Amino acid sequence: MENLRQSKKGITLTLVMALLMSCSSNSFSLSESDLTATNQNIAPLITPPITTSSSIKIALLLDTSGSMDGLLEQAKSQLWKIVNQLSMAKKNDQNASLQIALYQYGNDDLNSNEGYIENVLPLSSDLDELSEKLFGLTTNGGNEYCGKVIQTATNQLDWQSEAGGLNLIFIAGNEAFTQGNVDYKTSCKNALDKGITINTIFCGDYDGGVNTNWLNGANITEGTYMNIDMGEKTIYVETPYDQTIADLNVKLNETYIGYGELGAHKKNQQNVQDNNSKLYGNENMVTRTISKSNHLYLNTSWDLVDASKDESFKIESVDSETLPIEMQDMSTVEKVVHVKNKKEERELISKQINNLNLKRIEYIASTGPDVTTKSLDAVMINAIKKQAISKGFIFSDVSTKSATVYREANVDFDFFEKVSDQAKKHRSSRLIDFETFTSYSKNENTIILDTRSKRMYDRMHIKGAIHINFSDFTQQYLKEMIPDTNTRILIYCNNNFYQEPAFISSFLTKAIDIPAVGNTNVKNLKTPNTLALNIPTYINLYGYHYRNVFELHELISSKHQNLEMEGTDAVNFQLNKMNIKN
Repeated sequence: MENLRQSKKGITLTLVMALLMSCSSNSFSLSESDLTATNQNIAPLITPPITTSSSIKIALLLDTSGSMDGLLEQAKSQLWKIVNQLSMAKKNDQNASLQIALYQYGNDDLNSNEGYIENVLPLSSDLDELSEKLFGLTTNGGNEYCGKVIQTATNQLDWQSEAGGLNLIFIAGNEAFTQGNVDYKTSCKNALDKGITINTIFCGDYDGGVNTNWLNGANITEGTYMNIDMGEKTIYVETPYDQTIADLNVKLNETYIGYGELGAHKKNQQNVQDNNSKLYGNENMVTRTISKSNHLYLNTSWDLVDASKDESFKIESVDSETLPIEMQDMSTVEKVVHVKNKKEERELISKQINNLNLKRIEYIASTGPDVTTKSLDAVMINAIKKQAISKGFIFSDVSTKSATVYREANVDFDFFEKVSDQAKKHRSSRLIDFETFTSYSKNENTIILDTRSKRMYDRMHIKGAIHINFSDFTQQYLKEMIPDTNTRILIYCNNNFYQEPAFISSFLTKAIDIPAVGNTNVKNLKTPNTLALNIPTYINLYGYHYRNVFELHELISSKHQNLEMEGTDAVNFQLNKMNIKN
């Protein structure tokens, strides 16, 4: 995707200052002495340095024409599963921020002059607002103008264009991608110029979407084309931990302290969206509760606990009449203490929820059915992860049977590069012709080493060579096979031999049979590119401290008079050699 975008002029990508979702500090305009005077046990509230992370911005464009009830049902029932996956995204060791916008199109209740399109929600991090708008969608009629809605979302939304972030549009529907007077190709190209990737979701069979240009729409921005089965029901697996998590949700809600003009409304909205999630069963409510316990569920505009994480926040600036009744007569210090207690309580509850979720994930992995890949959440999550990873994001995925913390494999590419550079310089003076190779092989403390597969070694190898499979290289095994690191080691591989009938079956070339970058036809190259086994063999021997290594550098013909072979194919080789001489 990067290569395509770098070839376009005027292309910029997104980097935003991330929302301070993962901070857990409070900051109030009270001195330490004020707090000490009130309660000797209350420590001053300290705010850590502000941290930043790259953002993920997603616009969800849903067809709400008459036939799309199944799509809306999946979107409503799977919202929190998608959010939970996105909560695992990180970049540069910082949690990624998330904003989601919502459009509906193809609904005859909408203004036809605007292309039957409505921006239901601009890019927002308010997940309760998103849920409310999503549950408010209904289906009716339909003229589905994909090009128009993509154009509208591209031009209306705040797609910030500095490098680092991820801008995605997901458009879902089931009619031809070509409807309307706005060419989808133009809309998609404009999106590409703004650093936006278009992902298309056809609600029907795969070929149906291909034939109606949904695949083409995605290809323009190197997005992902997907198809879903709208009749697919969301699969939830009931676990022994669900009820406890649901009970903790009630306690979690009690830690929210509404303030300001939005306080009472948003507090009520939180409860309403809890009830909406319950419409799809207790298990769906559990996934929402898990979302509420992670950093993406941030409500600074109406909740005092979240608002206090901003170091510029001053609790005394909040109108007391907009606070809950129990706080209205509190002094400033008492308010600070109350918010601090609620903050600590929320942190404890969130930790309990997340610990239970680990057990829940482990239970589902060991007992649940395979997850379908034709549901909205599955295809969206796969596409988002693929595209986010390509931009440098990582996902701390806990959905494994053991639900353990991800640990990196013992693969040190930097060390390999360092050793390779050293080995390259060392090798430059140790490339020998076949005459020298043969002469050295007769000396004491010298071995000929064949590192090809055992099967190919048994078929035919240079006479006197010993075998150590390259894949078996370890420091301990090499020490057992070649105890003295000063031993002179002579190496060769398939690419040291002409591809003549005498050799082809036992020494297949490692030449690359596809065009290299910048080349149109490998057959026309004077010297084809190769991936000879000699190279990794030399590097690894050098890395394991075997430095007295010499590599056969000459291309040997089967006609060479000093070439002697052993193995099951050696008899045929000798006969072919005689025929060639004759």
